[in-house]
Amino acid sequence: MVMYFAFGRKIFEAIISKKEMQFNLQELTNGMYLLKIGSQTKRLEVLR
Repeated sequence: MVMYFAFGRKIFEAIISKKEMQFNLQELTNGMYLLKIGSQTKRLEVLR
């Protein structure tokens, strides 16, 4: 799994070894992010 800022800079990377995984998003600032897991990419929007 890789997470990017919407403009492409990698901010987080992890190897997924389970079907479920949790991570803390509290440190992220408001904005758009891209979350890539395997070959799928999803948009993540953080609003506070």
